[in-house]
Parts: sequence; structure tokens; C-alpha cells
Amino acid sequence: MFLTIGMPTYDDFDGVYFTLQALKSYHDLTDVELLVVDTKPKFCEDTKKVCESIGASYYHRPDCQGTAPAKNAVFELAKGKFVMCIDCHVLLVKDSIKKLKEYLKKNENTKNLIQGPLLYDDQKNTSTHFEPGWRGHMYGTWANDPRAISEEEFEIPMQGGGLYCCRKDIWPKFHPAFRGFGSEEGYIQEKFRQNGGKAICLTFLKWMHRFGRPKGVPYPLSVVDRIFNYIIGWTEIGWNHREVINYFNGKVTQEEIFKAISDSSKIIGNPVPTNSSEKNAIKVKAYIIGRNSEITEQSFQKIKWNKEKEYMLGANLKSVLQKFIDEGNDYAFICKGNLRLEKNINIMIDYWPLIKTGQAKITIFDQINKSSLKTKHSQLSYKIADVDELDDAPLYFISRDFAQKVLDDYKEGSEFSYICEKEKIVPFIYTFEENVLRLRMQYVPLPNVDGGLSVEAVREIVWAANNSYCLDISSEGLQTTIALCQKGLGVVRVDEYKNLSKEQLEKSIKSFNYENFILTDKNDDFQAPDQNLRTLLINYKNLSQELIDFSLLKQENFLRSGDCLIIVKADEEVLDIYKKSEKLKLIKSSDDYLILKKL
Repeated sequence: MFLTIGMPTYDDFDGVYFTLQALKSYHDLTDVELLVVDTKPKFCEDTKKVCESIGASYYHRPDCQGTAPAKNAVFELAKGKFVMCIDCHVLLVKDSIKKLKEYLKKNENTKNLIQGPLLYDDQKNTSTHFEPGWRGHMYGTWANDPRAISEEEFEIPMQGGGLYCCRKDIWPKFHPAFRGFGSEEGYIQEKFRQNGGKAICLTFLKWMHRFGRPKGVPYPLSVVDRIFNYIIGWTEIGWNHREVINYFNGKVTQEEIFKAISDSSKIIGNPVPTNSSEKNAIKVKAYIIGRNSEITEQSFQKIKWNKEKEYMLGANLKSVLQKFIDEGNDYAFICKGNLRLEKNINIMIDYWPLIKTGQAKITIFDQINKSSLKTKHSQLSYKIADVDELDDAPLYFISRDFAQKVLDDYKEGSEFSYICEKEKIVPFIYTFEENVLRLRMQYVPLPNVDGGLSVEAVREIVWAANNSYCLDISSEGLQTTIALCQKGLGVVRVDEYKNLSKEQLEKSIKSFNYENFILTDKNDDFQAPDQNLRTLLINYKNLSQELIDFSLLKQENFLRSGDCLIIVKADEEVLDIYKKSEKLKLIKSSDDYLILKKL
């Protein structure tokens, strides 16, 4: 077989019927296979019958959900040396198949991706290609090249996905993780270029596309899927996927972008959970201070705790810690009896983000649910001891080193809240749903914090928790900032900088080893921002890809008109995003940093 003309379909019998009948009625199909890939979970009997009657191959592939997997299946199942994949509601102009076969026989070793002009419903106007650029939640805008009047073929940057043709054996495939609809254009053409080919337009290969859908689109359309595909695809081909995030920021909800970033991070590897072998190598045991109760047992069953646990009736904290050390475990999960545990606690423990970093000494899970965070945040402000108001049954996740320090430095009977206060361990509240892979929350000793967190800092924690944003928070003061930065934390809140001059800020940048933090004013409140100008500083040194993506969203929400943005230690592609932003004015640029102002 020389040529396969294949089409994926999802609940579009009318489209398949008329496309197949038009091919059969008006085109030379000598040595041509017609092929239909039906991706609807329950196959369409009528589609199957029309394929059988016309002599087309029919495959039911409900595993290929989304346009990209379905098109991959067309190339996979085709018997022809060349494959032309078209939408199932596309009509080809007279003699185009005949001319295409003649062209392919003269160019049997071509490495190119072959496409043709879109012919509009008036059968006069055409679009020969897509011009790179964003519009309408898509990358690429319809355009017309004047060379189409006089030339049979010419190179194009990209084109709509209604018609592709190439040798079967060189089809580079869409990324296997692609889902839903969108993001093919530009990406697939670049894959051909990277493999030594070109994207070309054959001017005789005109195709008409049925855009109208009076009955609606039968398959699900999700902007999350589209952003997810762009991030995955652009990362694969080496394009700056943060341009995608920058474009969609403000055009869709923050939750949708966060979801796409989080889902894509699982595919492209930032961040990654600890693998099973690493988790198994870490010894963890749960110590329950109290008797075996039905409530506690049900809680451990609910979170599917498959590690060791032991009830210690009458034990105090020191005896539990001593047993933990004597047994040689790496981490202890300590709680009181009659505790109602939720599933998300176990998710956090399973992925060990704090263990992998080696920075966290202790983690405290307080019994506050997401809906109560905003109403109770004042109880958590200012003094660490305030947490005791909610201290019915706290959970502690403790390293062996920290447990030994408690045994060495504190008297028998010391309350853990007192120990945390003395050690400057800041309580941190974080609620999350399914996507814990983006987790960055930790408890760390803060050597220069007096009085714990301010109300403003807690408000930012609440905002972060409700938006699943990755954030580490410090209290007030430059020395605290430096101490945290030296620990290599991700993003740190600092107060007291709004009155610094540009020169003072520059001096601070050059004088200290900052590690990825945010500068805000002291009275910042995301719910009711004041009118003071603020400065946001983001240091990109050693930031994970996912956290860099989040930072692009953070600055968009955080900055108001007139606010300053300082970017430090960013790579070229990140700097390029900021320099091209229509919402920021470049004030100063150096090898080490950018200073910009929000318009």
C-alpha cells in the first residue's frame, strides 16, 4: 500500500460519512487505504458499518482519548508507506490526492511534514500556515503566504492540525502524555525540523474544515489539558514553556494553571517524589501516646498506614523519644490517642519532601481544616504558644537528630509546644488536596525570630494554602532572612524593605547570599491590599522548574501598578519572559539581576 488516508473520530458519524464518501466519489484512490480510528468508549455501530460498506479499515481504540493519541494511532495502524492524517470532517479539493501521490513518488525519501492550505467555506480565501503567536488560548494564528499564488511548495513555520502527511516510518509522534484537545501546532513541526526535515505547504493540497458544531462538541474540552499539553510538549522540544504560563496567566483561573503545572510536573520531573526504594530505606515508626482505641485504629486504617506503630499508655514525650532513638528509626510519627487522622496526612508522609531536602527537623500537623483557616488564623499569630489553643491532638513528625537534642537539652516533663518555642520552630499550617507533588512546606529552626509569625505572615500562609502555592515563610528582619536563605529554602517572606532605595537594594543583593525569597511590605494582605508600593524579589538560583513556573504566577498576582520587581540569578529564558512582558517596564539590567516596574 502506497498511501493511507486516516482519520480519528469521536462521536462524529456525519463527519466520517461525508469525508469517506467524498474521498470515494471524487478522488483517485488507487493504492490508497482508508482508515478510521474510533476513540469513543462505546463504538459507533453506524460508523463501523459505513467503513465496511466503503472498504475502509475500522479500529475501535477507546484507549486513545484526546486528539494527539488518536492521531498517533492513525500512523501506528496505517499500512501505507505514506500516511495522511486528516480530521474526520475535512474535504479535499479535486485532484489533490492524485497530485499528492505523484509528488510523493518523486520524493519517496522526504523527511518533511507535508501540509496544505486551509480553504474557507467561500472556496476562495485560504490560510497557508500559522504565524507563531498567541491568540484565543492557542499558539498560532491563521495567515496567508503570497508565495501560494506562484509556487507549488514552500516552507512554513506551522499550520493547523486538520491535515498532516509524511512517511509512516518517520512520524515522530505526539508526546504520549498529551491529553484532551490542543497544543499540536508548532510542536509537531518543530519535531520534524529537529529530525532533519521541514514543515512544507503544498499549494495544491487544499482542504476544507467543518468548524461549525451546531450540536456542540461531543468530547470534553479542558483548558487545563491544553496548558498541560503545551508545558509537556514545549519542554520536550526545548522551547520555553514558561511563555505558555505567562500567556494564560490572567486569562484562565489560577486553579486551572496550578493544576496544569502540577500535573505536568509529574511527567517532566520537577519535582519528583522519593521512589519506593528510597522510601523503604528510611525507617519510620508511629508512636501513639495512649491506649489502643477504635477511633485511632480506624484513623490509621483510613490513611493506610503500613509502617510500624506502637501504643505507649502512660508514656511521656521523653520516654517516647528515647524509645524512638533506641530502636534506630530515622523519623518518628508521634501523636496522642483518640486521634482522627485524614488521608492527606499520609500523602505528605509518603512523598518525604522534607526528608529528601535534609532541612526539616520537625513537622507539626495541626487539626485545622481548610474551611476554618481564614477564621482562625489570628489564633496562630504572634506567639508560638497560641497553637496550644488548637492542641487537642497534635501530630509530630520528628527526625532522630532533633529528638536527641530534646533529650539532651530539656528537662523531664517539658511540653513540646514549649520546646518548639525555645527552638524557634515556627508552626506552619498547610492544607492540600490531591497534588502533593508540589509540596514545599517545612518547619525549620529560625535562629533569629522573636515572637513567631505576624498576622500578616499568617494571612499569606492562608492565601498560599488556599491556592496550593509553594511557600516558606519567615518573620521580620534581615538577619532572619539571611539565616533562612543560607538554609537554601525555596521562597521566603521578608518584611521591612519597602523604604529601601534602589541603591540600598542593589547593595543588599550584592552583599548577601540570598536564596530565592520574596520581599513584601509589613502590612501586606492579599485580601485587602494597602496602597503602599511594594518590592518583590525572586532569586532563581537552584529553583526547581515547577517553583519557577509558580513564581511567574506569583508576581502577576502580587504586584500592583508602580510596584518593583527584582529578578536575581535567572537563566536566559526566564529573563526573556520578563523582558518581553507587556505589563512590566525594565528599569535596569545587569549580569546579575533585573529591576522592573509594574505598569
